[in-house]
Amino acid sequence: MRQIAHLLRTVAQALRPSIRAGFNLEARHVWQDACSNPFAMAHPLEVPETNPHRTTVLCVDDSPDILFICRRFLESRGYEVLTASNGEAALQTLKEHPVDAAITDNEMPGMDGLQLAQEMKHMQNDLPILMFSSAHPDFSPSVDCYLEKSYGPLALVKALQGMVPALSEM
Repeated sequence: MRQIAHLLRTVAQALRPSIRAGFNLEARHVWQDACSNPFAMAHPLEVPETNPHRTTVLCVDDSPDILFICRRFLESRGYEVLTASNGEAALQTLKEHPVDAAITDNEMPGMDGLQLAQEMKHMQNDLPILMFSSAHPDFSPSVDCYLEKSYGPLALVKALQGMVPALSEM
């Protein structure tokens, strides 16, 4: 628990200049620090096995590195993670698999994140959608939460946990 608290303080301290000046190269260190921390990357938190249904999250980003990091952080905290590298693949995955929440980038080739969010809401109107992007798009009622990538993967986990817990209440 102390390691997590220390890591969160480190992330918050690193973000202070980035928040004031907008995204800059300092924010890159948030990702590097969090991802190079063996505890954060490799040590899964204990998740009680009282409920066999894990919350399923669909992550959509055209960056394989971002998808890998998101998968690693979310799976280590009890989420089941499906990934897609573009909007069309995400919609196909949503048709084929039950999903409890979605995380999407906004800037992707082809269908952007706002268009994807609208299409996903047409398919599943109660689906919580978190936009995790380096560019803050215009407001859309299809997106439930916006988070800049500069805040890093730990902020992503915290935001998602606020939307849906790792284990669904059944």
